[in-house]
Amino acid sequence: MRAAVFEDLDWMSDAHEVLVKVAAEGKPFDAYALTEKAELRDPPSSAMWGKLFQQANEAGVIKAVGFHRSRRPGRSGGACRVWQVAA
Repeated sequence: MRAAVFEDLDWMSDAHEVLVKVAAEGKPFDAYALTEKAELRDPPSSAMWGKLFQQANEAGVIKAVGFHRSRRPGRSGGACRVWQVAA
């Protein structure tokens, strides 16, 4: 098995900046909001979304406030975590 090669080495730091800006609005949001509001590009691996939100949650930047049906094309309305700025 070969290790995955990620060409977009800046995605995580770029995504964190966008997440902080969207969270600062004070409204509940999901991962797709980062794409919609700030036109954040997709990560090299879809698993990176989870890592981004996990790190921000553990750092006390955001907190989970619920779930809703995903609006992201291709997700078929699957469950999606909703977040808000942690205060």
